[in-house]
Amino acid sequence: MDEMMRLVSHKERKCFNLYDFFIFVTVLFITVQSFVIFNVGKFGIQISLLTSIIGIIFLFFNYCVRNRINIKVTKADFWLILLYLVELISIFINLYRNIDINIDVHLYIVELSGGIIYLFFRLSINNYKRFKYAIKIFILSANISAIYGIYQVIAFKYNLVGGLLLRNNSGLTMVNSTNILRAFAFTAEPSNLVGILLSAHIISLIMYINNRKIRYYKYSTYISLLGSLFTASQVLIILPFFYLYILILYNYSSKIKEVFKVIICMFSLMFIIFMIWPNIFQIINQRIFDYFNHFINNNSNYTRLGTVISGIRIFLNNPLFGAGVGNANLLVMKYYPKNISIMYNIQTMPILNNKTGFDSFFVAKLAQSGLFGIIALIGYIFSCINFNLKNQQYEKVAVNMGFLLIFTVLIFTVYNASLYYFWFLAALSVNSNLVLSNKVGGVKNA
Repeated sequence: MDEMMRLVSHKERKCFNLYDFFIFVTVLFITVQSFVIFNVGKFGIQISLLTSIIGIIFLFFNYCVRNRINIKVTKADFWLILLYLVELISIFINLYRNIDINIDVHLYIVELSGGIIYLFFRLSINNYKRFKYAIKIFILSANISAIYGIYQVIAFKYNLVGGLLLRNNSGLTMVNSTNILRAFAFTAEPSNLVGILLSAHIISLIMYINNRKIRYYKYSTYISLLGSLFTASQVLIILPFFYLYILILYNYSSKIKEVFKVIICMFSLMFIIFMIWPNIFQIINQRIFDYFNHFINNNSNYTRLGTVISGIRIFLNNPLFGAGVGNANLLVMKYYPKNISIMYNIQTMPILNNKTGFDSFFVAKLAQSGLFGIIALIGYIFSCINFNLKNQQYEKVAVNMGFLLIFTVLIFTVYNASLYYFWFLAALSVNSNLVLSNKVGGVKNA
């Protein structure tokens, strides 16, 4: 009997060692959206998805060994299940309408892949050690993307080799390096990369404020910020609002001095970069400041506005359950404003003819899942984020701010169902309430 117990204990330890390995690989490659193990049609099986599936299998193996599973079902889990049920109902409604649901089913499976990532991290990050470990690996992954993104811009400018590495995902547009001076690293486009880097930047900043002896977070704060500047994305304008929110949270004089010191250093770094690389300033000036002054003449803004209007029209024609995850994407150009299509008849109609997505995560869900779907999404987001962060553990503040930032970015940028880092940060935010509730002494004036 004792021999059997030792054998079971050995298998259990081996299982958990492998499990930690899968956590490491999944988080490390979670920002590498453009590289896949293999393609299934236009859906690429990313490394993170494959390791998540294997990790879940190991979890159930562990359940068989120990005959118990330790997981607490939260409100966020119920809201996410409801969201997937609504999307499934919309597929059956399209079937009733005699609409071809092949694309619906295909994209629904893509949507479910995000749920698999969420489930894996919800089950795996079940203690404080793994929680901190996952944060560090995510920051490492973001820093690698930031450094490569910086090199990418330099490679495009001076025609160097290696400007487009790890790009075999047929579901992503293969970007031509000609005349591109914006970093997108291993993602589909700069708006995807900036969401990753800004989230890592905010998490690193908060962790560094509370762990000033750990230089890893200090260097990450600057690297992720620098990389985000090279994306020249318009959503960079939201960053000062998050700085302000952090200052409000840290309302003790000693902490305010520390926060101000870090922020001043970051703005000094930005000034130095602008002086060394004036082209970056010109690009950001064109992308951000001209956004307000020349909105009418901005092609990108008008194209995005067109998809938002199209999404709202699709929703109004399918108010309860939406048009379906696949059918809604096919209807983008049908409901696209004609005046914008005419305006871009010469310059951008080839792009608009192939437009099958929405430039907003919120609008995409509104068109795909209707009123019930958007209620489930809002319920899910509010269940993931703890808005009452004052006097909470700084780790909880960090991951909640990181998830809130990534969600804010996705409201204004292109939606892609394979943005697995969004689901990772969602799971991390939910688990922060569970993992840190048993940790004593973790509050540091945040």
